[in-house]
Parts: sequence; structure tokens; C-alpha cells
Amino acid sequence: MQHIEKLKTFIHDIYGHHLVSLYTYGRQPLRDMSPQYVLLIVDTNDINLLKRHGSKKKPFNSTVQFYIFTEKELLNAVDVFPIEFLEMQHNKQLIYGSDVLANITIQTTHLRHECEYTLRSNILKLRSALLAPKTNVTQLVKESFPIFFSSLLCIFTFHNETSPDDTDACIDALSKLTGISMTSFKEIIKKPKITDADFQVYMDTLSQLTFHVNEL
Repeated sequence: MQHIEKLKTFIHDIYGHHLVSLYTYGRQPLRDMSPQYVLLIVDTNDINLLKRHGSKKKPFNSTVQFYIFTEKELLNAVDVFPIEFLEMQHNKQLIYGSDVLANITIQTTHLRHECEYTLRSNILKLRSALLAPKTNVTQLVKESFPIFFSSLLCIFTFHNETSPDDTDACIDALSKLTGISMTSFKEIIKKPKITDADFQVYMDTLSQLTFHVNEL
């Protein structure tokens, strides 16, 4: 709570009356695997505010990642970033201003397209990473899993289901919805050290899930 208050004070001191809404969001089980995400909605494109923000010493952890939209841009960008906005809606904490996200509607067609695109493009990135010498597959899994997981949660929306809060429960439910065995996948993402054989299973499972999304 103290962290949130520091964040709110810091942002409000910079943006003042230009600040429309301030949110934090992100799935709680993944907080230790990815940055804390912060969404700012403002009423101006004034770059001087952004430069001032960048120049100030921040009274919180450097892993905080900011996304800044004007309100008009946000409402216009829902069809381009449906996964991101779906996650924001489901896991948001409004800490200042009006709840602009409550008024947006996400189209399933746009969501499926971005979901498949994100899955496929990140699988390609993982394959490309293997071309580098001395690739650390443990690091690849730890860094990529939050991205894949956010996309895979869309499968619940496609099936008109609500995703469980717990990561393990989510994976079990995904396995049931898709008919794809994810028992080994669930264990692999918890391992402190991942072998090449583990990584093969990780990639194969993600590929099967991608084909499932394609067929929806």
C-alpha cells in the first residue's frame, strides 16, 4: 500500500490536472516474473510532461513499466491491443481518477487475431534465440512465459469461461478446454533449471496451443 501511495503521489505531482486515470494491473501470480504495469490516461500529448517524468528520481522499484495513453487514443486502440486491454480490465486496480477502462468493449475477432499473432511471433523469437551461442533456455522460459500466459488466457474468453486466479489452476483449466496435455508444461515453468528436453516440451506445448487458437 505504501508503494501505491508513493506511485500515486509521484505521478500526480508531475501530471496534475492532466491526469485522467491511473491504474496498476497484472496477474498477481506473475508479479515475481514480470514488471509491475502502470497505465496512465492523460488529456494531453505534451512531451514536456513525459520529459519531466523521465528526469525525476522515482521513489519506487525500477521494474515498474509505464504505458501512457490519451483518453481518445485509448478508446481508439482497443481493436489493436485487445489482449492488453482484456488483462487491464480483469486485473486492474484504479488508484486515481475515473474508471475509463470500464467503458471499453473488446471484440472477439480482434482478440483472436492478436492472440494467435502474439503466440506465433514469440515462438519464432524463441527459435531465433536458440541460434545464439550458449543460449540459456532457463532464462528464455522465465522471460517468455508471462507473455505467452497473458495470450493463452484469451482462450477462456473464446470459450465463455472465467480464468481461475491461480496459475496452476489456469493451466489445468486450459488443458481441459483445449484437450492438450499440460502436466509437464506446468512443472517445467517452476523448475529453477530447465534442460533442453524441458524446453522442447515447452515449445511443443505452445505450438499445439497456437494451433488450437487458429481453429477457434
